[in-house]
Order: sequence, then structure tokens, then C-alpha cells
Amino acid sequence: MNSEPLRTPRRMVFNQKLISSPQELLLSLFRRLNLTKNKQNINMVEVTSSSSSHQLTRRKPGRASSNWKTLQTVLPQVPAAVKARNAQRKKIKNQAIISLPHTQSSSTTSITPSTSSNPTTQKLLDILQNSPTHRTSANQTEIGKYLAVDCEMVGVGPRGNEQSALARVSIVNYYGNVVLDTYVRPKEKVTDYRTWVSGIKPQHLENASSFEDVTRKVADLIQDKILIGHAISNDLQALLLTHPRQLIRDTSTYQPLRKLAKTKFPGLKKLALLVLDIEIQKDSHCSVDDARATLAIYRTQKDQWESLVKKEQALAKKEQVRQQTRPPA
Repeated sequence: MNSEPLRTPRRMVFNQKLISSPQELLLSLFRRLNLTKNKQNINMVEVTSSSSSHQLTRRKPGRASSNWKTLQTVLPQVPAAVKARNAQRKKIKNQAIISLPHTQSSSTTSITPSTSSNPTTQKLLDILQNSPTHRTSANQTEIGKYLAVDCEMVGVGPRGNEQSALARVSIVNYYGNVVLDTYVRPKEKVTDYRTWVSGIKPQHLENASSFEDVTRKVADLIQDKILIGHAISNDLQALLLTHPRQLIRDTSTYQPLRKLAKTKFPGLKKLALLVLDIEIQKDSHCSVDDARATLAIYRTQKDQWESLVKKEQALAKKEQVRQQTRPPA
């Protein structure tokens, strides 16, 4: 029997189909990236098998021992000027996406009148701003007594379709001018942006305001205001806010509108078509236009609606007085 110790045969990594070590994996990666032309830089690597370790040996001295440093020497480098230009483009893009109207919470602050080239939006603004009784009104840019709100949601949770989180809030004044329109950064991880219906995309929420900041602004704005919305309880729940019942005007529960739509829970799209003869929500929703549509529907019913509210409040007050003056049993 030969007494010489067994030697582990040396193998050329480039001739091996089965990768059995980190060094072989690195060289295989070099080959896949068509970096074999740099073979003269890294020479031929000999893999020596050992029961405890694998050692990489290069023929040229002075090379860095780090595989990552070696890889960096052969990969193309992005010039600093290109990196700076790309970063500036991303910054400008984000600013353009998130540039929503800035809102003051003071009731005396003026707002810029809204204009739009969108046909649906323009029809809504014409109804809200150009009616004969309001055409020359000087208070179209004030926040005023009436506010309409609408929110957009995104999906959170494992499936994305079982839980919702607030992603956008829009509030307009009596004439449809934007008082507040802001994206909201959800606390939970978004698993479904619901873009097809919400219009929300990932980039919209990158620099969005925090939930706490938005709800604080909304709470300040709607205090003591008549708040108009469609299924407004969903919006208030998403905002974690409450509002006095006597100051809420919900177009989804107003009985005359239910009768008109011949359903107990009429959708906003259906009501807009029936009452305003305007088709909204053709594609994804726009919370600003939805708020304007809700407001326009309310204004067609305002006189009758407010008269009914006054009667209900008078009856409630009379009943309260009766209960207080009733002698104890």
C-alpha cells in the first residue's frame, strides 16, 4: 500500500458544473456576468478542500483579500454626477406628486378658487360657483359654515381586502373650492393600494403627512361646521373623529334621496347621475370631486333638508322640556 498521504485533487472552477463552495459560487457569478475577460486581473483561483476551511489564493500579491472589493474592481461604476442628477430628478418627482394645496385652519383664511380642465370637475364647479344666486358672491373663497368631506382608503392586513386605512382626505367649502386635500401615511403596512378605485399609488404616500397631523387639522376645520358627506360615518370612523349629529348631512341616508334612487342605500355615483346629470367615478375615484358631487347634491335639497332638521330639533327640544317638567312618579 502506498504510504503517501492522499492529496485532494485540484479542480478548475470553470470546468465544474456543480458548485460546492463559496469560492466556486463567486467565480461562477463572474462567468455569468461575462467577466471572464478580467481573468488576467484575478488570475486562476485554486480551490483547496479542507475539512475545516476553504482558502482562496491569488497568484499576484498585493491584491485585497476581500471578494467584494475584487468584485467592485470589475463592475462598472456610476459616475458621481449621474448619481446627483438621478437624486435631483427623484426629489422633483416626489415634490410634484405630493404638492397638494396648503390649508390654514382659521375660518377667516381665504382659499384660492379652484379651476380644472377635467370635464367632470368643471361641470361640478359650474354648478357650485356659477349659479345665478352665487355668481357675484364675494365669500366663495372663505371656509364658511358648510364643508363637504370625502376620504380614500387603502388595504392593510394580510389580504388587503379585509381592513382599510386612511390614505387621502379632501375637504371643500360651500362653493367647491379646496380647503384641505392631503395624502395620509398609514401606520400599518399597505398590502393593497386599490389604485383602480382609490387612485392611490405608492409614490403618493412616500412623503405623506402623518395620521395624527391630518386628523388634528380636520378636527380644527370641521368644528361647529355643518359637515356634508356620503356615508359620512365611514369617513369619520377612518379619521377617528366624531361630529354632532345635528351638524351632519349624509346624502346616503336622506329619505327623499333614497326614494329618488329607489333603494335604501343609494350610491354617490347613482345620485350624481339622477340629481346632477353628471357621471362621476368613471375611472378611479377622486376624493375632491366626490366631495364636490356630494355638496352639489346637498345643495339641491338644502331648503327642504334644513327645514326638516329645524322641525326635528324643535320636537327634540320640546320632548326634552316635557321630560324635565314631568312630575316624579
